[in-house]
Amino acid sequence: MKVSHINFSDLSGGASIAANRICKALKTHSFETELRVQKKYSSLDYVHILNSRNHNFYSSIIRKLEFLLSKFLFISKETFSISMHFSNAYKKINDLSSNLIHLHWINGGMLSIKDISKIQKPLVWTLHDMWAFSGPRHYYLDPELSTISGIHTKVTFFEKSIAKAIYNKKTSLWRHPIHIVAPSQWMADHAKKSLLMKNWPISVIKNPIDTEQWMPENQEVSRDFFKLPPKKSLILFGAAGGIEDPRKGFTYLKNALKKIGQNDGIELVIYGGTKLDLSLGLNIKIHNMGYISDSHKLKKLYSACNVLVIPSTQDNLPNTAIESLACSTPVVAFNLCGMPDLILHKKTGYLAEAFNSDDLMNGINWAINLEISDKVKKHCRNYAVENFSLEVIGKKYIKLYEKILKESQS
Repeated sequence: MKVSHINFSDLSGGASIAANRICKALKTHSFETELRVQKKYSSLDYVHILNSRNHNFYSSIIRKLEFLLSKFLFISKETFSISMHFSNAYKKINDLSSNLIHLHWINGGMLSIKDISKIQKPLVWTLHDMWAFSGPRHYYLDPELSTISGIHTKVTFFEKSIAKAIYNKKTSLWRHPIHIVAPSQWMADHAKKSLLMKNWPISVIKNPIDTEQWMPENQEVSRDFFKLPPKKSLILFGAAGGIEDPRKGFTYLKNALKKIGQNDGIELVIYGGTKLDLSLGLNIKIHNMGYISDSHKLKKLYSACNVLVIPSTQDNLPNTAIESLACSTPVVAFNLCGMPDLILHKKTGYLAEAFNSDDLMNGINWAINLEISDKVKKHCRNYAVENFSLEVIGKKYIKLYEKILKESQS
């Protein structure tokens, strides 16, 4: 059996990292697999370009058009994809020698809605966001929004019309159920509630991580590497667009940290951002580590800090949380979305009351408590190995593939 994974790129973005790691998980079991992408950044031998250079140029125009629509015609600036462009990319997929196609994040002009309907091989689709079962947006922040129709109640007539057209296009073309994989129970529940996917088969399989690569390092040595203070309690926040993105919830962390005095021995470490106002109205010292893509440096950074805080208001199953746990660093987050799939309350982290900055601070205080830190670190590492390792997740996907292929042949 051979499986081709389809994703926009092999390294850029959370979905790309997850897709790449799933391929590695399968290869751990000597399973034949490849990753077909629109943009290749790595030198990995199992990663190949799907479409031609002409299609790459065409898809770049699609991305620019979608950006212009978002900037000038849509009220909300949430990420969205129309994906109704003319495309014959499905022909490339049908010509692959694979027995099964595994879709991931296929937007950005890579595949159109129609392309997906014309794939003739058995399909699996891992949902890295909400786009597949709603309208044009990848996440929906407004609680009044119906993810069933994908139509926002507080938008222009133009945006509402586009949302209807996109959703109707999906329902009219995607008539044959695709086996859906949700990395979190939260995403699975949303998909099951949608009119589009309510009768589709849905499985929950978490994103994997190489727990032999992502391992804890000595905290003192790691702090020295980044020139971080050896005796302070360090709070880590990943800010790849996170401070500006309301979905990442930095405001809640900021409000929590405002309760800390200057002499409490706590400092904030931020990575991922390039231009940050390091005052941020806080009384504590802030260390801006900039953008870090190197996995060896990232695991040192996780190891250097006492806790990773993810105050997101919407998140599926963030890779950062899995990486942190694998490096024995607990995670504090709100008790919503995919976070309960990652955090065992007061064992591998702290699940704070949703949107409550005071309880978020309670979680931070719990995580930096020296009396429990060694025990918690051990729990984090063990939980990551037992639930997210390449071997564990690879087995689950292989079992699913075998089931789907058996059903397709009966």
